[in-house]
Amino acid sequence: MAKTTIGKIPYSLGLRLSNPSEKDSAKKIFAYAQSQTINSRQLANHWASHTSSFSRGECLGIIEDLCSEIQEMLLEGHAVLLDGLGKLYITLSSEGVDDVTEWAPANIKGVNVRFRPDQSLTGRINSDAQFELVTSREAQAAAIKAHKEGLNEELANGGTSGDGTSGGNSGGSGSGDPGDVTP
Repeated sequence: MAKTTIGKIPYSLGLRLSNPSEKDSAKKIFAYAQSQTINSRQLANHWASHTSSFSRGECLGIIEDLCSEIQEMLLEGHAVLLDGLGKLYITLSSEGVDDVTEWAPANIKGVNVRFRPDQSLTGRINSDAQFELVTSREAQAAAIKAHKEGLNEELANGGTSGDGTSGGNSGGSGSGDPGDVTP
């Protein structure tokens, strides 16, 4: 199978203990994925852009129906295996008792939903992955904060930049969301 190039996984570098369980271990530089979450609507839009057989609304409906069905199956005690994606299953958080006669359902304190990815999915992702070094989310947020503080200072000093143009958005590219820290 030919290697697919879809995009590049953004990552940044950070310093951490080489063995977190040993507080005296040496610090080393590691890679950290800088992914952003997309919601069902965004996934449906993307999915619909790749297929002519389903509209965005149909894709979104399928995703929402699938989520409802998975929830129902989990609540009935089933594990759900989505071939090529992975397995969703539940575990229980409970308080322990010393004797079985002391057990009561009230000892169950919560239900956890777990996911175990299909090995074929992780294999495909590992074989297809390409990477792009970006600044960390922390550094991006700090740069945005400094930029906003600079704009505020500029506006307080008469509202013009050093080149004589007025402050504010001068157009250009970007998401339009001033809080967006997408690289």
